[in-house]
Amino acid sequence: MNYRNALDFIYSFSDFERNGTFSRTEDPQFTRFRALMRLLNNPQNTYPAIHIAGTKGKGSVSALIESALRANDYQTGLYTSPDLHTMRERIRIQGQPISEEETCELAEEVQAAIARMPEALSSALITFEIITAMAFLAFAKRHVTIAIIETGLGGRLDPTNSIQPLLCIITSISYDHMAVLGKTIRQIAREKAGIIKDNGVVIVSAEHPEALEVIDKTAKDHAAQIIHIASASNKTFDPQIYTYPEQEYTIYKENGRFYQEFQITHTGQSIPCKVPLLGAHQRQNTCAALAAIHTLDVKGFPVKADRTALGFAAVQWPARLQLAGENPLIFIDGAHNADSLQKTLQTISKDIPYRRMHILLGTLKDKDIAGMAQVLQQEQVRLHSLVICGGFSPRAAPAELWQEHLANELTAAQINIQFTDSFETALLMAEEIAQPEDLVLITGSLYLAAAALLRIAATRKDPVAASITIYGQDHV
Repeated sequence: MNYRNALDFIYSFSDFERNGTFSRTEDPQFTRFRALMRLLNNPQNTYPAIHIAGTKGKGSVSALIESALRANDYQTGLYTSPDLHTMRERIRIQGQPISEEETCELAEEVQAAIARMPEALSSALITFEIITAMAFLAFAKRHVTIAIIETGLGGRLDPTNSIQPLLCIITSISYDHMAVLGKTIRQIAREKAGIIKDNGVVIVSAEHPEALEVIDKTAKDHAAQIIHIASASNKTFDPQIYTYPEQEYTIYKENGRFYQEFQITHTGQSIPCKVPLLGAHQRQNTCAALAAIHTLDVKGFPVKADRTALGFAAVQWPARLQLAGENPLIFIDGAHNADSLQKTLQTISKDIPYRRMHILLGTLKDKDIAGMAQVLQQEQVRLHSLVICGGFSPRAAPAELWQEHLANELTAAQINIQFTDSFETALLMAEEIAQPEDLVLITGSLYLAAAALLRIAATRKDPVAASITIYGQDHV
């Protein structure tokens, strides 16, 4: 099996990410996935793991924990989704994606196991289950000392929920994938809280009252210890929580990256943190990651504060308000719902110096276009032009879908709006309008972010663009 054969095998199953159709039948006992794992000798049981769910932030929290543990000399495995440019990014060992050769070996082993499954089970497998099996197997083969496992969609019915983790983390919860997870915050929270295990530990950075009510009840039902993360102004929790600041932080640029420094407070102690991730939501995510590191320390995985700090400062998590170019500043962010877009715009307008903002925006068809349009109308701080883009993915919303939502308020504010279903045309439009002292924000989808990173890395000559790392290009 060569690498192209391996990819063809992986994507030959039902694939929600590529076609947007959620075809999985409910399998609350993970019958088919557990059957596959048994045939692979249950590799997921050979190393300790951390399990992370949430609408937003779970990838950032996963990356922060992995970087901190690696800085403390642990052999780490990291499983996240989706990828930007190559499937191999989802399965990382010691911070690096697995190789094409490893991918082929893992795919062959999983394929052989599937051939021994009853047809009634094997025929229902989905691509995400195949990649998850490969990740669990890769971590066992490379003898990781700890794995950080991010859920795919939801949590309760996610194949990653078949593990027995050291601890669970539930990050921020908001509206997303409503057709699958439910139309209310309570319903969505119930799916995320499904990762909580009997007598386990769960770290919770979600702050929506309805979500907290569901998560707290689930934790009590499972006799699980719950550790809350909250902003410093939140007075509803006990003093054992971890708190992050809303106003007290410093932003600066160093070696082509923007950093923020701030203090996390726990049991009366202030812990300094520095991360190359911007926004209050990233202070919240860092707080959750630090709580996880401290919990692991108690559970027999010793860490050092200075090593943890170095790991946080060195974290790499692309397409999350990533600086991708200068003169004008170009930021790429994967915000894909209204809440994330609002946080991104507020962070930029508050923390980054610029004269005028130009936004290149594209979303997938199943996203809340009306909600994101409303955010654009509310957050017009120095917004000069808006380019709505389709065509960057088979699931991309055509640019014309935005027209009915955007025309009135933004045109009244004399904001230049253009529509195109060509990503390259959209990028050229934005670059032609922007002046050196301006800021260009490319956002709305991780798929759009991936296309932008590829294009900018290949065409721009400034040092920041030259530092963009592209690990491969599977999706053409």
